[in-house]
Amino acid sequence: MKLFATISALIISVLIYAQPPNDNCGNATYLCVGTPVTSTNIDATVQTCPGCEDDFLVLSNCLTPDNTVWYQFITNDVGGIVTVSLNNIVYNTDTSARAQNLEIVVYEMSTPCIPSTYTSVIANCADTLNNTQGAANFNLNTLSLNPNTVYYILVDGIGFGSGVFFPGEATYDISISGAGVVRPTPSISLSTTSNICKGDLVTLTAARSSDCILDSTFTWTQNGNVIAVTNVDTFQTNAIADGDYLGVYTVCDSVCGGAYPIDSIQFSVLELTLDAGADQTIVDGESANLNGTTNSTNYTVSWTPSISLTNSTVINPIASPNVTTTYFMTITDTVNGCSDSDSVTIIVDPQLKIPDTFTPNGDGLNDTWEVITADQYPNVEIIIYNRWGSVVYRTIGYNNTKYWDGTSKSGKELSPGAYFYYIDFKDPLHPDPYRGTVNLVR
Repeated sequence: MKLFATISALIISVLIYAQPPNDNCGNATYLCVGTPVTSTNIDATVQTCPGCEDDFLVLSNCLTPDNTVWYQFITNDVGGIVTVSLNNIVYNTDTSARAQNLEIVVYEMSTPCIPSTYTSVIANCADTLNNTQGAANFNLNTLSLNPNTVYYILVDGIGFGSGVFFPGEATYDISISGAGVVRPTPSISLSTTSNICKGDLVTLTAARSSDCILDSTFTWTQNGNVIAVTNVDTFQTNAIADGDYLGVYTVCDSVCGGAYPIDSIQFSVLELTLDAGADQTIVDGESANLNGTTNSTNYTVSWTPSISLTNSTVINPIASPNVTTTYFMTITDTVNGCSDSDSVTIIVDPQLKIPDTFTPNGDGLNDTWEVITADQYPNVEIIIYNRWGSVVYRTIGYNNTKYWDGTSKSGKELSPGAYFYYIDFKDPLHPDPYRGTVNLVR
């Protein structure tokens, strides 16, 4: 049991009196604004050899390093006075010959932890002794500090005075405040074009407030899910759907954290669809309706070539080409700027001729109604109606033995006048029936 107690006491002793982690300048503890750090200089050591971090001659001849600990901070983008505060100081009273006093000095260093580059940024050496013996709290104000600069704080136990043989040691809370380190809540704004077309490559640019320190990263999100983390303020993507939210937030200080400014943009994405319609075949001299369609509700349309069209800026113009023509329809959405084209071909059959007049008077000239090339379509169906809609002639197949001669189904001569025809070639080349008027003249 005695052995256990002895070992326990040794472990506790090691834990209590181990050197502080920031015993040397290279391990200086980073201080965040308004965040006290509980610390100690108990059992801290000094390095006072020539050129070492606590070199007495270089530091100042009014500061005698004894058991030094180090801290660092970075000023904001404005700079100014910084207050270093020690609070809740509890001194080590292991002996009456130990001082109950601490001192502070703040340095700017052109080369970190190299004493020849140290520059004190306090008003004078006396300021390092402005606390009273045994004081539980005290502050030190710096001179006006430069913006965006790393500064180092040295806390040391005073080792001189009447009856003092050991330097001051204590635990305490250390913090920084003041105009030189207070940082406004960072802000960020996202800019890009939010009305886009499906598949567009979008570049997002984040404009962040300048007052960010240490590593400044950008986290990009899509509908709340992280999709990328970058060290630059731009990000590109083409994987955006209609209604998606793309956002960004920034981490200005990975050590101190703080507010994460966030901004996002909702996107209107148009997946433009369009169709110029099916190809059509017409007889020379006929017209065809171009059946263009689109899913855009705000658009302009342009057909080319515009010749032989009734209007090249409407989606359903009438085409009257005299030769086979391919028309290109271009749709441009006026909100998103999306644009695409489709084409349709109007085939003009130069051989197919449907006469509009014939004279069945027995003179041997134009006595029958001959639909040129109809005999090439064995399944062609031809129907003739009178003006009352009655069928007066009907045939499947059309050759010189079946040509209409102006008589009815019963063989009776029909009266002169206008009759109406229906022709269905039942062939892919002529997918739509032909309808029109033929004049019977005697």
